[in-house]
Parts: sequence; structure tokens; C-alpha cells
Amino acid sequence: MVWNFLENIRHLILSMNSIKDEHLNALIGAEVLKNLWSLDISSNFITNDGIKILVQCEHLSNVRSLNLSGNKIGNLGVMTLS
Repeated sequence: MVWNFLENIRHLILSMNSIKDEHLNALIGAEVLKNLWSLDISSNFITNDGIKILVQCEHLSNVRSLNLSGNKIGNLGVMTLS
């Protein structure tokens, strides 16, 4: 399956989709999202471990707006982002 159309996506909203940490690699691990500017994954089931996955996705370096509200992220997850 060809996912090249994703290269044009600048804003991705995945809020309230019951996304868990283990889903993050499949959802945002695709290198075709390298032009993404904003990512909204609020109100899901993401924890500190999910934040570690996000930080390791080098192709998300263009993201300037990240909404993680309503997840299960503690101080350690916030510190990982900074």
C-alpha cells in the first residue's frame, strides 16, 4: 500500500481514539509524516512510555505544536519532552 499522500499532511488530529503507547509506533512511526507541523493526540491512553516513543521519532522534528492533554503523563514524561 502506498502512503505517499501522507507527506502533504501538516496537521494531524487523533484525539479521543483510545490510542495506547503500543499504537504510537504504527500511527506516527511512518517517515511520511516528516512534514507534520502539529499533532493532537489528546484524550487517549498515552503514558510516560509513550512519550519516550515520541521523542525517538526523529522525523517528527518539524512538529511545533503537540497536544497531549487528557493522557496519563506524569512529571517524568513532561521532563522527557523538555
